[in-house]
Amino acid sequence: MMKTNSDAAISTDSHYSISGTVRNQYQQPMRGALVRAFDKDIRSEQTLGEASTNEQGFYQILYSREKFAITDQLAADVLLRLYDAEGKLLKETDIHYNAPAELKIDISLSDQPFRGVSEFEQVHATIIPFTGRLPLASVTETAETPDITFLINKTNLPADRVEAMAMAYRFESQTKISAVVFYGLLREGVPGNLTQNLLRNIAAPTYEQQAQQKLDGIMHENIDVLMQALQQAVNDNIIPFSITAEFENIRRQLLEIMPRYAKEHPVTGDVSQLFQQMQISGLSEKDSEQVVQLLAQHQGDLQSFFSAMLSNDPLVGKTDKLQAVFQLNILQEGGRITVDFDAVYNDGHGCAPEGNGPATIANKDTLKFTFTDTSNNSGNGTIKRVSDGVVISIKPTKVADPRCVVFYSDNIHLKPAR
Repeated sequence: MMKTNSDAAISTDSHYSISGTVRNQYQQPMRGALVRAFDKDIRSEQTLGEASTNEQGFYQILYSREKFAITDQLAADVLLRLYDAEGKLLKETDIHYNAPAELKIDISLSDQPFRGVSEFEQVHATIIPFTGRLPLASVTETAETPDITFLINKTNLPADRVEAMAMAYRFESQTKISAVVFYGLLREGVPGNLTQNLLRNIAAPTYEQQAQQKLDGIMHENIDVLMQALQQAVNDNIIPFSITAEFENIRRQLLEIMPRYAKEHPVTGDVSQLFQQMQISGLSEKDSEQVVQLLAQHQGDLQSFFSAMLSNDPLVGKTDKLQAVFQLNILQEGGRITVDFDAVYNDGHGCAPEGNGPATIANKDTLKFTFTDTSNNSGNGTIKRVSDGVVISIKPTKVADPRCVVFYSDNIHLKPAR
């Protein structure tokens, strides 16, 4: 390809320069690469100079008019060759005919054009001078500490970008997955409507509640949806193209953390919504992890998710348990202790037993009780106190309505109502 410059001019001090930035196949700056410049003639060429790139991938080659004056009176016809640290030729540029005294040539090994600094990099560079010693992960928005409002007014950045940056670094501190990943997902609208259908729609009026809800939504989103959103964030130049080099590792990190996240939110200790259902259902740890893995791979609404579980042999017969809601009350009058409970499916189908019966103290942390429910089922059980609530185990000894038996199992983990 031929490149010409009709505005070529002879440098008054007879000194010329060629400069630019070298980027690798992931558009990251290349350090230590060698750039050599040549003046191209009709059947020959001569060396103008060479330079190595610095930490930022920048190079600059200075040359004088004497280097090209033999065949080119006005200006050089510049050709660059790029070499790695071992001297291997990586790329040769087009010829820049009649080069100006100050010529800029960027060199990229990527098959995609460099679109400039990403939105993430720009927002980060704009915000960071004003956060001082406060880590971005600690930025919040309350009446007492309106950090987000301060940064919006100080930088004139849109609110959604400042919030996304702060949340991204918060999520990085909780998951050890790069903030770039979360910024890209948040700016591409993840979690979306699909995830909100899979989770309870809890109002989140405060920044802290919104942040927790968004992380919960991301962690329960389909893995393919997450990766597609990341690719779109790269395409939109929201996050750097260089992140594509880490896509496989990011996918692996997300798939590894999803089952762990379903058990409890890091830092806050709040149990995730999905895991609350698994605790109430009494599913084993192995079954619980399998449920989360299925959810991460699922595409569709909640009902189709439960339908998909029905075809999963190890989970057959356990789907209904995940749709169960269980409430327990322990009443004490003098020396008399009574246990009251009710259970229902969250979609209202099937049996909805209400039970009660007397209880006695087995030891300082455990009650034993017997019960009869409204469907004439009866049995016994135990309630054991644990650090964050109680674990209840119920065993029916007389079954009048088998539809209710799904609610009665071992190790139902309940937390105090708020």
